[in-house]
Amino acid sequence: MRCPPIHGLRFDQSDIAALRHLRGLPRSRKLLETALPTGVMPTIFLGNNAAQVGHNIASTDWYMLAQAMASVSAVERNVFIQTARLQQLSGSTHEQRLFWRAVEDGCQGF
Repeated sequence: MRCPPIHGLRFDQSDIAALRHLRGLPRSRKLLETALPTGVMPTIFLGNNAAQVGHNIASTDWYMLAQAMASVSAVERNVFIQTARLQQLSGSTHEQRLFWRAVEDGCQGF
């Protein structure tokens, strides 16, 4: 989407905090993508003999883990959109609301 021209835009503290939050989302997503499988592996292998490891591998819900891994990006996208929408509602100026609407719609510059 092409970005609309916005003249006289000034950010307040809420906007700055929201922008910082949005910048941190990719890092949080990467941490979650790492933490999900990392949490499963010790449960399977640590402190167990071969028979217990085999049982743990067979009883682990791999499908649910795969679904959780696949939905991490959707969660990130939903948090992004929700943050932009909340900022639109709290925007004190027309320019702020216009900016956050453009962010929600996927404005990426020219």
